[in-house]
Amino acid sequence: MDKLTLKDYYDSLSDPQKELREKLARGCKTSSSAVYRWLKRETSPTALQREKIAEIIGVSENQIDFSKKN
Repeated sequence: MDKLTLKDYYDSLSDPQKELREKLARGCKTSSSAVYRWLKRETSPTALQREKIAEIIGVSENQIDFSKKN
C-alpha cells in the first residue's frame, strides 16, 4: 500500500474556504492564486470578475469592498 503524502491528505479535506476559492476561480475564469491575492487584498478583480463574484456569493456588488490593502 502506498503512503499518503501530506498534499494528498490536504487535498482530501472538505474545506469550505478552499471550496469557495475554487468556485470563485472557476466562475471568474482565473487561477486560485489570483483569488487568494484578492482575498488578501493584494490585487483587485476586474469589473467583470467583481460582477461574477457578487453573483456567486449572492450579494450586491456594491456591498463588497474590492479595494486593495494600503
